Amino acid sequence: MARIKTEEFSTSDLERQRKVLPIQSISEPGCYVDTSTGHLIRVNTPMLEIGGTVFQGFNSKDAWFVGKIHDDPYLPIDEARIVAANCSFPVNF
Repeated sequence: MARIKTEEFSTSDLERQRKVLPIQSISEPGCYVDTSTGHLIRVNTPMLEIGGTVFQGFNSKDAWFVGKIHDDPYLPIDEARIVAANCSFPVNF
């Protein structure tokens, strides 16, 4: 069986990563988790540039909140699962 590499996180790292914000407020690249569904959302720099189509196609009457789990939008999926779980976000990816 393959071993999954885990990272050590300090309390301040987890507090920083547990920041929850409306999806429309995303202003920096990284990995985000939908706090309702647990879906992983990867946001890279081109998505945030002027004229980008980040979340233009998603509409809802409900508030849509995400939690940032990492600054790297290309974080490997197994590591993203571990970080999301450590931050107490639902994991559905």
